Amino acid sequence: MKKKYLFLAYSFLFVILCMIVFYPFYISGKSFVWGIGAQDGMAQHLNAVIYWGQYIREFFGNLLEGHMKLPMWDMSIGYGADVLTTLNYYAIGDPINLIYIFSNKYNAEYFYDFGLILRMYLVGISFICYGRYMKKDNNGILIGSLIYLFSGVLFQSAMRHPFFLNPMIYLPILFIGIEKIFRKEKPYCFIFTVTISAVSNFYYFYMLTVFAVIYALIRFRHYERKENFIRIVGKFAGWYLLGVGISAIILLPVILGFLGNARSGASGNSGMYFCYSLSYYLRGLFQFIGFDKVERGTNLNFVPLSVLAVTTLFLQKKKKRTDYKIAFILAILFLSIPMCSYVLHGFSYPMNRWIFSVTFLVAITVTEMYPDLLSLTRIQAAGIIVITEGYVLAVILASRRENLLAAAGKGVKAAAVVLTGTLIMVLLVNYMKNIQKSAVRHWLILSVVCGSIGVAGIYHFSPKKSTVLKEYLQRGQAYNVLCGKEVGLLDQHSTKELYRTEAKSTRNYNWGMIDCIPNTTNYFSITDKNVSQAVRDLESTDYRYLFRFRKLDEREGLLSLFSVKYQIRKKSDPPADSGSYQKIKEMNGCVLYENKNALPFGYTYDSCITESEYEKLNPLEKEEALLKYAVVEEKGSSLPVVTPEISVETKTLRKHTSRFVSEKGKAQWEKINIPLNPEKESYIRIEGIGVTAQNHENKKWKLSSPENKIRMRIWANGRKYSVILQEKGSSYYFGKRNYIIKLERRHGEKEGNINIRFHVPGTYSIDRISLIEVNKKELKTTVKERKDQPVLKNIKYDKGNHFSGDITVKDKKILCIPIPYSKGWKAFDCGKPVKIKRIQRMFMGIELSSGKHHIQLDYITPGLRLGALISVASSGLLLVLMLRKKKFEK
Repeated sequence: MKKKYLFLAYSFLFVILCMIVFYPFYISGKSFVWGIGAQDGMAQHLNAVIYWGQYIREFFGNLLEGHMKLPMWDMSIGYGADVLTTLNYYAIGDPINLIYIFSNKYNAEYFYDFGLILRMYLVGISFICYGRYMKKDNNGILIGSLIYLFSGVLFQSAMRHPFFLNPMIYLPILFIGIEKIFRKEKPYCFIFTVTISAVSNFYYFYMLTVFAVIYALIRFRHYERKENFIRIVGKFAGWYLLGVGISAIILLPVILGFLGNARSGASGNSGMYFCYSLSYYLRGLFQFIGFDKVERGTNLNFVPLSVLAVTTLFLQKKKKRTDYKIAFILAILFLSIPMCSYVLHGFSYPMNRWIFSVTFLVAITVTEMYPDLLSLTRIQAAGIIVITEGYVLAVILASRRENLLAAAGKGVKAAAVVLTGTLIMVLLVNYMKNIQKSAVRHWLILSVVCGSIGVAGIYHFSPKKSTVLKEYLQRGQAYNVLCGKEVGLLDQHSTKELYRTEAKSTRNYNWGMIDCIPNTTNYFSITDKNVSQAVRDLESTDYRYLFRFRKLDEREGLLSLFSVKYQIRKKSDPPADSGSYQKIKEMNGCVLYENKNALPFGYTYDSCITESEYEKLNPLEKEEALLKYAVVEEKGSSLPVVTPEISVETKTLRKHTSRFVSEKGKAQWEKINIPLNPEKESYIRIEGIGVTAQNHENKKWKLSSPENKIRMRIWANGRKYSVILQEKGSSYYFGKRNYIIKLERRHGEKEGNINIRFHVPGTYSIDRISLIEVNKKELKTTVKERKDQPVLKNIKYDKGNHFSGDITVKDKKILCIPIPYSKGWKAFDCGKPVKIKRIQRMFMGIELSSGKHHIQLDYITPGLRLGALISVASSGLLLVLMLRKKKFEK
């Protein structure tokens, strides 16, 4: 194939293959937004890019009006969070997301679909650029680009998380930059790729850096002698640091945010394992060319031609291909040992999201071996026949045992058929004289690759072969599903003043973000650890992971303390307590209530307890303590530090018990009857819930296949609660779980009950089950007492970096502002700087003396100023170097 036709051929095939692969989406009226069950696609990805588009438009709109406003904090992101550090992972910094400038919240899902297709197209273009620079065969480059794109990374990951394609775009260009430096060409390709990778996503930037180093080490021997190693390392380090320096305006604040992240080092899984379970390796072998997932993000699913290419690689003796063999040995080693995966995944937990680099290796190997596939030696021909027969035989043997076939994964029979067809085509091209030297052979190989991709599309997305399509939203409905009903109810209410809203009407996370509505949900990979720990302490049933939680379980004290003024319920739900709530509006099957006891965004305390005392309390006792006292760190408060007086009563119902669950997963604990006191609110606390699914027990040296989402269903007085458990060793595990369940008295019952069921076979343990009772009258009195204390008035918040209010106190107090504590906030009292303390585990506190106070808070993203300075200096240095280079060349 001639050079001038390569990009045209790729573009044509790209369009055709996309039409084939995504045809099920078209006929089903589906968008590419993954989120029918409140998943990441809608709650995080679409939400973030809509927000980012609005943000850019508003910034330039304000600029045209003559004033610059750059909001760095937003109260509608989680419980309030930094815009840059939270959304960089999803949207900010990625050049492709600039397309959302032209979208709005109603049509953004179409831009989302286009953005996915554009990323896909650029993945192949990037690969072609590398292949052309390395002077590979054009026909091999074309086939390699299709294999690189239509792999497990796309089918299993990027369809759900489109930005997972970004490192596949950057990796080949980064390698070109490395080659250019080795060849003493200009380093700008390397510098700019480092910069763009760093600002796009710090998570993948780390992985790209690791693989850039490995690539450079492998390629070093082709360009330099050993004695030049230190000099070459210094050269690469210099250009790399220059690229990082240019990105510092975004990268530095994001790194600082990551260091305070709830997920950092909290998985409970150190990665100190030496192997996985047998099922991992078994499925990995079958799914190298299959259509199913392998655990730990090991998404393979390559075109079957890849197997034949890799086989021919190891059956030839050309020394120039030693690099490929070394790379494959390293890849196999990294995929086989959990400890390697742990390191490559940023020392968080074993996860193989760096598999995109293996995908590149497989694709470039096909490109490199393409000429060999057209002129096989006898050993190579025998080798690919043996490999194919071995795979087919393994599938036949697995098919005879149901458990083995399940372990191998779906589609292995079809994969065996496609592999066999590919083998036949390659042998025909090699041994039929009429084809051996004609251009037809290229079209035959290309056709079998395209056919393989078509089969993969059917197995991944066809409703007859997969249920995946059900997880995607219907086209044109994304905004309404995310928050349409809730926003419609709130148009004339909560948007006027600073209060939070709790929506019991939706299970969606982050539902208020794009309409600037502060709420009680959080689902972001970068979540402040203080916020996560504070909410975890309350043991809500909707606290799923360290970074994913929502709602406050209708606990009156918490709703008041978090300044939740509005609550949205489904019309079919029981009405809110008329003593505490007033019905405001009903629309689209939802009802809006106003919380009469909501505290404003600034209330005061006159005494404190320490965090060490607070940690000794159970969740309902903590709620009472938060209503009565300021919870401060061990040192530094000038207010009286007291011993908490708590009226909450606790009784132990069961202690230290465990049970094995049958294969059907329907076994239940004994039904526990509980007397109900009409004067009190009754709660069940289930402590120390642990689980190990059948055959999933981790050894000191072996990491099994632990579950992230084991559902435990609890019936409390007829109301069903579904809570999530994780096994030890799973990626989201953070210790045994505790939950608080409210026992509601709907019809004046004198007795309640609780019933627990498990739906995954395994061994479950519960340390303790307790009854906790809260006196209703005392609770309402305590809430009223807090509201009667001096509170912040004339509150002004510019939906960004500035918050202010006025307060008058007669004696010494500590003012609690229910905005998450961050070092980026600076406080002023009547214009004078004052210290902000972290109180209530997550909020900001300011000590007040008697008299009048005007409190002002100003926010700037930590590290932003220093990062900007480094970026300007680095950009200036690069400009000087470029000008000097140009002058020298003249």
